[in-house]
Amino acid sequence: MTIETVREAGATLGIAPACVALGLPTATYYRRIGPKPPPEPRPSPPRKLAVEERAAVLEVLHAPGSVDLAPGQVYAQLLDAERYLCSERTMYRILEENHEVRERRDQLRHPPYAAPELLATAPNQVWSWDITKLLGPAKWTYFYAYVIMDSCEALACRGLHNRKNQYGSRSERGTRVAALFYSLIESAKLVGLEPGAYLAEATRRAIVTPGTVTLPAALRTP
Repeated sequence: MTIETVREAGATLGIAPACVALGLPTATYYRRIGPKPPPEPRPSPPRKLAVEERAAVLEVLHAPGSVDLAPGQVYAQLLDAERYLCSERTMYRILEENHEVRERRDQLRHPPYAAPELLATAPNQVWSWDITKLLGPAKWTYFYAYVIMDSCEALACRGLHNRKNQYGSRSERGTRVAALFYSLIESAKLVGLEPGAYLAEATRRAIVTPGTVTLPAALRTP
């Protein structure tokens, strides 16, 4: 996501300033967007079995007396018969090449998980709540302030998309800066502004009036 943010902001601000703002090294950005070299072919070991020898090993493993045995048992039986074809590990490699070996334990496969993100586009779609513990008038007394609000009225209807964190940065500051840029860009899209044009205008206003951040809702035309 950081690479995409740099690409969108770089079209207007430039790649180098966008990388500095997001805490991403410029070399890392160009390395990730550049073409990856093809992997080099792995050299064949000099003592690798020939195709005929590997077929002979597979034939022994398919024999009626060996088909129901583990490769270690077949290997031991061949040694008892004073016959050596290959190592036990090579037997496993040959079986794996022919899709005849797999994980026999019943292991749980976890599907990829993505953190949920809720975005309200109309009232009464997403509600949020919070509890704040406040000190009371006397010792050991407290008040609990409960706040329940409609996320659309608090954020989306005002044209503000809030993001707490952003993955892909190597430092805490870079993570916060990336989250801020992501929120501003998504907020600009939410109110119908082009992200590059919005960032350029917000940067110009920040230069004219230092210390101010122009939100997308302020540039939205009625």
